[in-house]
Amino acid sequence: MSDDLIKVDSSILKKRVGRKTTEERRRLSKPVQGKVSGRRNHFTEKEKLKAVCTYAVAGNSRRVAEITGIPEGTIRSWKGTQWWAEAMSKIVVEQDDELGAKLTGLVNKAVDEVNDRLENGNYVYNPKLDKLIRKPVDAKELAIVTAISIDKRQLLRGLPTSRTETVSQTERLKGLSEQFKKFVTAKEVEQVEEVVEEVDEEFDDCDESQLTINEMFSE
Repeated sequence: MSDDLIKVDSSILKKRVGRKTTEERRRLSKPVQGKVSGRRNHFTEKEKLKAVCTYAVAGNSRRVAEITGIPEGTIRSWKGTQWWAEAMSKIVVEQDDELGAKLTGLVNKAVDEVNDRLENGNYVYNPKLDKLIRKPVDAKELAIVTAISIDKRQLLRGLPTSRTETVSQTERLKGLSEQFKKFVTAKEVEQVEEVVEEVDEEFDDCDESQLTINEMFSE
């Protein structure tokens, strides 16, 4: 088999004039099994490649047999060979490259449009002027665009898009212990302050009583 990429053309699926449909073949014929009298045992490389390309588009052995004229049993036997797998791999690579190029162009256009909206604003209809005008992008839309852009850039660079922290049971208990100590200390301080205030009040009462007695004796 050639190492060149295999071109797949969907036009090969066009129905041949005068050939029976799939349903007609199923009613009038039996699936080909093994060697059948009057059928060839050898097919050229070009015919084999055509069968592979047709299968890549159609995905059905019977449909490939209708289009190429190669017995369905032969196609089924080819599907289990190494050369068939290699040919299919080349076709998949070619299709992926083609799709990748199209997606790249699509992404570039989308990015250009987003940049245009950010710089010049969105298109909105103005009923007074009866035409479309450019309105600046609001803060909410800017925030969404910024957040999505940052996430996608992180993914392209292989970096995380979010941060998750795991706290062990020991760390949790330690934190609770520290909070409990602060709570107990605060309560002790409050109790001490309350006792001091009570003692001060008692001393104040004693001073007032003493002064009153002195005044009484001085008279």
